[in-house]
Amino acid sequence: ELHFQTGRHTDLLSLELQQQVAGRFGYEDTREMRASELFMRDYYLRGRRMHAQVTGHLDRLAHRHEKRRWFQRRSPESATGGFVMRDGLLGLDEGAGRLDAGRAMLAFGYAQATGSGLSAGLQSAIREMVASGAETETEAASAAQGGLFRMMSERGKVARGLRLMHNLDFLGRVVPEFGRVTCLVQHDLYHRYTVDFRLLN
Repeated sequence: ELHFQTGRHTDLLSLELQQQVAGRFGYEDTREMRASELFMRDYYLRGRRMHAQVTGHLDRLAHRHEKRRWFQRRSPESATGGFVMRDGLLGLDEGAGRLDAGRAMLAFGYAQATGSGLSAGLQSAIREMVASGAETETEAASAAQGGLFRMMSERGKVARGLRLMHNLDFLGRVVPEFGRVTCLVQHDLYHRYTVDFRLLN
């Protein structure tokens, strides 16, 4: 569409062209948002989802084919709530049962406190739990409330913990107000980044 609009080979979706492309794709202005803002929000949401899927697949492949020397291998250390720590990554213990918002919040708390990452399997489980909608926003928020307040009180570690939750779409689930600004675009001279990015960086 950019090629048609400009009459040349261009792949840069500049601010000036976003309104034109949005119109061609059927987006229309509303009372709250311009057509280009609606279009770009969809663009970023889909790109974010695609990035998460590709990254998850690559992480799982890398872990599966990773060859470690015998002296690098360590037995997993058990953690409360059905989690294990293996090679600096927090993962789900086998037979730990269904993951819910409360246990997911516990995992984020561990990751924040220890500086560890989450295993590809645990990330997938959290994404699946969020996508399934097994718990309403109210139920998820209630289950995660205590853990979220504890995370927010850890000085110097809050941003990392919130980013981790946001990258897995969990933050918007337990704080619905944040979910509504995820990938939200404001087209003016002062805002270069989406609202969620500005809030967490």
